[in-house]
Amino acid sequence: MKLEPCINRRRARRALFALTILGVLGTLSPLGGNELSPQTIEWKLRVTEDRADIRLKPDLESPVAATVIKGALLTATAVEGSWFRITLPGDKGGAAIAGYISSNMVEILGEKAFEPVAKLYRGLNISLGVFGGLALLSGGDFDSGTRGLYEQGAAILLARGFLPGEEIVSPHKSGFAIGMDLSTELNSRWRILAGVTSIAVHGKDNFEFVDLNGSWGLMESLPDTSALIFKLGLSTSFPIFPNSKLRLGAGPALFVTSFDYVRNAVGGGFSEEAHLHASAARIGLQGEIGLDATINDRTEFFVAAQGRFAGISNIKGRELYKLALFDWAVPDIERSGTLFVTAGTAAPVLAVYPDGEAPPGARKAIMDFSGVDLVAGLRIRF
Repeated sequence: MKLEPCINRRRARRALFALTILGVLGTLSPLGGNELSPQTIEWKLRVTEDRADIRLKPDLESPVAATVIKGALLTATAVEGSWFRITLPGDKGGAAIAGYISSNMVEILGEKAFEPVAKLYRGLNISLGVFGGLALLSGGDFDSGTRGLYEQGAAILLARGFLPGEEIVSPHKSGFAIGMDLSTELNSRWRILAGVTSIAVHGKDNFEFVDLNGSWGLMESLPDTSALIFKLGLSTSFPIFPNSKLRLGAGPALFVTSFDYVRNAVGGGFSEEAHLHASAARIGLQGEIGLDATINDRTEFFVAAQGRFAGISNIKGRELYKLALFDWAVPDIERSGTLFVTAGTAAPVLAVYPDGEAPPGARKAIMDFSGVDLVAGLRIRF
């Protein structure tokens, strides 16, 4: 029986990725920026008739609101058909009179265009940030333990009489991070935020081997470490350049973590499979330092270093081991319990043991998610 990875957690990461893409598309849509008032034009007019009527509507049948004499200077702010819209001041503090005068009764002395004026966007005071970048882990038992599992598999092959070939081994310490957060401003300097970040570190180590007959085989070691980090925090910012500011923030975070490991070796009549799955959830700390650059009134671009501190122990898991040699199958070994670190040939080895059955010298493994994410993203205000 093959141990399946945590399906719900992977679905959650896919949903987070989809929301992140939608957030990015939202920030690039035409929603951003200030609204512009329409361009306006004023006309300076002089009455050419002895008496000219100002009507309530641009229509000769409309009631007369006022009458002006020849030579009177007027200012029009709009044109409807062949009529100018004007406003006359009231007599002795009375109400102003707005109406229309026919273009046949005036001459245009000049006109002036006014540029559109930006209207400051107020919105809901809620901002959505989306980001992605490089995730760096301190490693801990999951780096050294993964190396130990690889060396354990290679030692089994050499003990069976196979000869070593080319090998490719890399540290299990870096991957990618994507995330999103919602924030609201408390004032011009402080904001409170809640968000989620998904980090994933995938690895692949290869060990080639050959038997005495020259038949080649391959062992693959495939570690997969991931976490969903739900964070709540408070941040403050300091202007440092025009349209840019330095941002500092920190707060608690819930780390929902998973570790999956698969080792497959096939070749020369030999087949081996090892599967290990472990998961845990703990409270840790998070913080960040970032630089925000204003694109427009609604959109910011930012880069940030997001720090994490979380050492997780007492991790529950399952382990399965299958071996077949020259068509002879060895009974499967399957265990559930707590994840431990035991001594290996050169590096410690991760293994699952039921409570009270760990060998002497074994200690509980620590899933160390302390590290930093180097990210860039966009923030849009609604």
